[in-house]
Amino acid sequence: MRSPPPPQSQSNSNYGSPYGGQAGAQGEGGGAFAPAFGGFMNDGTAQMGYQVGKSAFNAGQEIFEQNVNRYVSIPALKHYFNVSTPYVLRKLLLVLFPWRHKPWSREQRPSNTTSADASTYNYYFLPPRDDINSPDMYIPVMAFVTYILLSTLLAGLRGAFHPEVMGLTATTAFVVVMVEILGLKFGT
Repeated sequence: MRSPPPPQSQSNSNYGSPYGGQAGAQGEGGGAFAPAFGGFMNDGTAQMGYQVGKSAFNAGQEIFEQNVNRYVSIPALKHYFNVSTPYVLRKLLLVLFPWRHKPWSREQRPSNTTSADASTYNYYFLPPRDDINSPDMYIPVMAFVTYILLSTLLAGLRGAFHPEVMGLTATTAFVVVMVEILGLKFGT
């Protein structure tokens, strides 16, 4: 019968590492990234791949932002999605029980900018988070997504679900919304 090996010193103990001495050696050299995974990010090839992926992602994001900003103003859209949970609950109650709501006018606040003429004030409308009468896009988008999910759930309960059902439902609903918008814009 053999005796057990001698215990290791506390400073070189690797009880938590499944890779033996690798984590301790890498940890002393200036901090290892993810030592529990064998420090794979300290490999030169992995670092180069990470840098290439990061630069490709940043380039793609920049191209996307340039093309989207040509057609849609993101800061203007952010105003319509500036909601809070109490706002959503109050707005849903307003949609369900509109006769209980009395003041239908939008709230305004004076802006901080001063004009050349001291007698004129610039006012701006409050965001949806602060004004229940302010138009928002969160509730219509939430209703759109809920419709798509419920219709695909019903198709699944009927036994007619295929992955294409969700895309077809979303496309059909989007076309219907666009036709409604065009009808409102150009209709008489």
